[in-house]
Amino acid sequence: MLKGIALESAWLRWGVDRTLKPEIRVIEVGQEIDKRYFMSWGSPNADFRMAEPEQRLTLLFAKAMELVLYHGYDPNIVHCALLPIYEYRACLFDNLVLNDL
Repeated sequence: MLKGIALESAWLRWGVDRTLKPEIRVIEVGQEIDKRYFMSWGSPNADFRMAEPEQRLTLLFAKAMELVLYHGYDPNIVHCALLPIYEYRACLFDNLVLNDL
């Protein structure tokens, strides 16, 4: 079962593995930091902390698009990495339900 992480404590980390394959993952703030992930964004960052709670999901989607368009990550890798975030999954579900009506 997929472990859930609240957006307010989510920390997005990305980098490359030993074969230089891009990797991305979401951890909870306070978890041990894996040195492979040399870039990060999320709840420890000032822009995230200063944003209103309802704006944080928009910031998350913007960061996801940045990872795809600017850093060259595969959209499916980014999507799968974000799935542990409760608010991300809820937003996807809401959009799927609304689009099916």
